[in-house]
Amino acid sequence: MYKVEIARTARRDLDRIMGPDLSRLEQHIIGLGTGPRPHGAKKLQDKLHRIRVGNWRVLYAVQDLERVVTILRVLRRNERTYRNL
Repeated sequence: MYKVEIARTARRDLDRIMGPDLSRLEQHIIGLGTGPRPHGAKKLQDKLHRIRVGNWRVLYAVQDLERVVTILRVLRRNERTYRNL
């Protein structure tokens, strides 16, 4: 099991999302605690990964030695989603 931590920026992102999208995102985020690299996850940089949840992207970092997954951002997919990584 990995500990799932949510960064302040990701918490703000989640606070702006409502309804069924929020429920689906929360389920996937909790699931990262049991498997930080689920089927369909994409490695973006050394420790940076992303999962797709509908039109949303969850960007997160995995620290295997500490067994921690840190949720960094939750963004709607568009042309600016991956800018400034």
